[in-house]
Amino acid sequence: MNGIKSTISLLSPAELKAFVRYLDDRNRRHDTRNIAFIKAIEKGTEAEIKREIGANAYNVLKKRVADRLVDFMASLSLEKEASIEVHLIKWILVARKFLDNQQEKKGFKLLKRAEERALEVEQLTLLNEIYHAQIEYSHFASAPNQEELFEKLNQNTQRFLEQERLNMVFAMVRKAFIQNTAGNLDLDTILTDAFLKYGINKEVGLNYKILSQIAQIADISGETKKDYSTIDLFFVEKLEILEKKGEVRHSNYRIDLIYHVANIYFRRRDFPNCAVYLNLLNKSIDPVQYPKHYVKYKNLEALYHNYTGDYEKAISVLKPVLNNNDHDVTLNPRLVSMMIGLQQSNFTAAKQHLRELSRSDRWYESTIGLDWTLHKKFLEIILLIELQESSLLESRIQSLDRTYGQVLKSNAQNNAYNFLKLIKQLVNNPYSVDSDKFKQTVEKTIVWRPNEREDIFMISFYAWLKAKMEKRDCYTVTLELIEKN
Repeated sequence: MNGIKSTISLLSPAELKAFVRYLDDRNRRHDTRNIAFIKAIEKGTEAEIKREIGANAYNVLKKRVADRLVDFMASLSLEKEASIEVHLIKWILVARKFLDNQQEKKGFKLLKRAEERALEVEQLTLLNEIYHAQIEYSHFASAPNQEELFEKLNQNTQRFLEQERLNMVFAMVRKAFIQNTAGNLDLDTILTDAFLKYGINKEVGLNYKILSQIAQIADISGETKKDYSTIDLFFVEKLEILEKKGEVRHSNYRIDLIYHVANIYFRRRDFPNCAVYLNLLNKSIDPVQYPKHYVKYKNLEALYHNYTGDYEKAISVLKPVLNNNDHDVTLNPRLVSMMIGLQQSNFTAAKQHLRELSRSDRWYESTIGLDWTLHKKFLEIILLIELQESSLLESRIQSLDRTYGQVLKSNAQNNAYNFLKLIKQLVNNPYSVDSDKFKQTVEKTIVWRPNEREDIFMISFYAWLKAKMEKRDCYTVTLELIEKN
C-alpha cells in the first residue's frame, strides 16, 4: 500500500482530481470500486474496503488501480512535456501511414520535415528511424535519392555511436565525482584518459554537450557537499575555446553550460565572474525558444542582485517570471521571492509566496530536490516565528526533525541541524535571544568551515538569527556576513 500512497503523493490536488475523472471515464461497470479505493487512501480507511470485499479481491483492486495510476502519470508527463521527441515520433508514424496508402508525396514531405527538426536538436536515434523509413519506401518514384539515403544513415549511425561513447565518458566522470571524497578531482586528466580508452578525438569530445554534463555534475556535487571551493573549473577554459571557435552545435547545451558556470561562481560568492556569465546568458537565451532556461537564468540573476545589495532589482526581475509562467516552472523563483520577503521583513509577501507552495514535501523532494525542500521548510519556520504563529510552529519543527533529522545530521548538513537545535531553544524561550548565554550557545553550536567553503544559504539563515540576537536589520546583517565570508 505504501507504494500507491507514495505515488499518489506525487500528484497535485488538481492532478488527483484528474486521475479520479480518468478512472471514472474508463469504468464500464457501476460496481467498480477503484474511485472508492482512492478516496479511502486519502482518508486512511483502506482496511474497511479490504474487510468488505476480502483479501484476494482487494489485492486485485489494488493492482488494477496501481496500473491505472502508472498509465495516467505517463500520459500526464507526455502532455506536460510536449517534447520535440514526441512530435517527431508522431510525424514518423503519420508519414508511414501516408506511404502505406500510396500517398508518397505527403509521406516523404513529412519525413523531410521531421529530418530537418531532428537535425536541429541532434535527435540521432529518431534520425535513424527517419532514414530507415525513407529507405524502406525508397522504391517509390518520388522518393529521395537512394544512395544519398544510405550515406546519411551510415553517417548518422557513426555519430550515434560517437555519442554513445561520449555517454560512457560522462558516466565515468559522474562515478568519479560520486566516489571522490577528498575534493581534489583532476577532471582534465580523467577526460583525457577516458577519450583515449574509447578512441574519441578530444577536439570532437570536448563539445558543449559533454562540458555541460560535466558542469552539471560539478554543480550538483558542490550543492550536495555544500562546498563549491574545490570544484575544478577546467570547463570554463574549454568554454572560452569553443566560444572563440564559434562552435554552433548543441546550442541548448551551451546555454546549460554557461548557466552552471554562472551558478558555480555565484555559490563561490565570486560575484564579478558570475556577472560576466549572466551577461553572456542574457545575450544567448531566447525566452520563447528556451522558456525553462530563461526562468532559471532570471532566478539566478535575481539572486545575484539580492546578494550584491540590490534587492529591489531582484524583486523586479522575479515579478514578471512569476506572473508569466506555469506554477511548476516557478518553484525556485517563488522560494527566492519568499526569502527576499523575509530578509526585508515583508512577512505578508513572504506568506503569500508560501501559500503558492502547497504541495507535499515528498512531491517537492522528488521533483526539485532535497536541498530545495529543506530550504523551504526552514524559511517556513522562520516566517512562523516572525508571525508568532506558535500553534503551527511546533508541528512544523517536529515534522522537519522527524522526517529529515537523520539527513540534517550528515556531515554536509551538520550546520543546518545545529541551526534547527538553536531554533528549538529560541522557540522554547523567545526572550533569551539577546542574552549572553544564548549568544555563547550559538558560538559553540555553529561550526563554520573556512570562509571560502561556507555555503551562502547557510550564511543567510544564520544572518537572520544574528539579526534577532543583535536587534538589527536582517538584510544588512546578511550582506555583512556574505562580504566577510
